[in-house]
Amino acid sequence: MLKHMRVAVFGARGFIGKTFVQSAPVGHELFLFNRPDTDVRKPESFAEKLKEIKPDMVVNLSALLGTLLLSLPVREMFKTNTMGSLNVAYAAHDAGARSYIFTSSVVVHGENKKGKHLGRFSSFAPKHSYGASKAAAEYALEQFTKQEADMSIVTLRPSLVVGEGTEVSLPPIEFVRDALKGKEIQIFGNGLHEREYVSVSDVAKGIWKAIEWSITADKRYHPFFLTGNRISMRNLVEKVVKKFGGKVVYVPKTLQTFSLTTDPSDSKTELGWEVKDGLDSILDDVARFVSLEKS
Repeated sequence: MLKHMRVAVFGARGFIGKTFVQSAPVGHELFLFNRPDTDVRKPESFAEKLKEIKPDMVVNLSALLGTLLLSLPVREMFKTNTMGSLNVAYAAHDAGARSYIFTSSVVVHGENKKGKHLGRFSSFAPKHSYGASKAAAEYALEQFTKQEADMSIVTLRPSLVVGEGTEVSLPPIEFVRDALKGKEIQIFGNGLHEREYVSVSDVAKGIWKAIEWSITADKRYHPFFLTGNRISMRNLVEKVVKKFGGKVVYVPKTLQTFSLTTDPSDSKTELGWEVKDGLDSILDDVARFVSLEKS
């Protein structure tokens, strides 16, 4: 990695952004862009500042989140996650940045059949507006690099990211919370559907790896997964019960009962990244911050 880089970070106070900033290698100069002063929907709120800064890299962690059960209006999702990503890309290019790092999500792929793990070039089939807005952003950014061939774009697709301050409800957190409260832990369907989980710390490290890799990358579009810790819901809840106790009940499957698993081998071979925090470590961390909710 270069000894000194000027890195502009959008969404620096967000869930991933805070950990990313805190994990910055010594010697780099970070410039933080946050709401309400910066609105990715409005280039006039940041484009001139970027030109003044002249960053080497621009990292966009700003996004509106959503799930099958919780989604903001479609228009707002696409304004921020799709057009916002393009706005930042254009501003980064005009400011002379070498590369642009964009955080997408594995949900752009929708789902897969168990055992047939998705590759980073697998087709998109998002299930909700958040996933669709991220998929549209990826398509747009790929086209952008074909027109503006002097800047590389690296898109990172994390799986379900777990850590204190997680902004959406995830099974490991809900499982641990219910176990510690003595409540029944619900499993939808037979619990054999699989997901993947990464710590927010590992994701932050992956972004720094992508920044380093992008220095010498071809000036085009490069997608990568930040994924790992594949497990079925049944095995996940068994881990939770073994650690924290609790009773498991099976309830009818819902729209969320599907597998979403990936092959992150390219991330290891090309970026030099793989998960370090295993599920036991992630669950212990969940128990820590869930316990703080009760105090």
